[in-house]
Amino acid sequence: MTELWSEDRHYGRIAELFPVSLLDKLKEYDRSREAEEDPEVRARIDDIKQSIQEEGFREPLMLLYNPYNGVAILGEGNHRLAAAKELGLECVPLRIYRSRGMTKNRELWKSANKPVEVQGALLRAEEGEYTPQEMSPSQVFPPGTLERCRVTIKGG
Repeated sequence: MTELWSEDRHYGRIAELFPVSLLDKLKEYDRSREAEEDPEVRARIDDIKQSIQEEGFREPLMLLYNPYNGVAILGEGNHRLAAAKELGLECVPLRIYRSRGMTKNRELWKSANKPVEVQGALLRAEEGEYTPQEMSPSQVFPPGTLERCRVTIKGG
């Protein structure tokens, strides 16, 4: 079985394996649904699945997180998340990037994301307080969140 993620890869020190089930609630786009209607999206997800099985993840998914209001959204990696779900993966590599709300889908950012108490994030900052630009999931989410990750590939 291919190793899904290694700290030797780019972003290795800040990326950690994160539960797919929690990340699925924070996706910006539902690429699985799009793949049902768009053959190009379907082909891209299939290519990503093959790549994950052969090489693991080349880059972690990126969660945009606003520590001032607790809103988070998957900013990069919606196709990879769909592929991981289809492979039956329980965890994917994730890094967190501090953001004040910039995303392509601004309405989703404003309305569909739940505040911290729903997502279980710990890190909250007062306006003007320093927070790192890039963070690992263990710096933001409560202890135990990452312990659930058991990495397997069906049929692998």
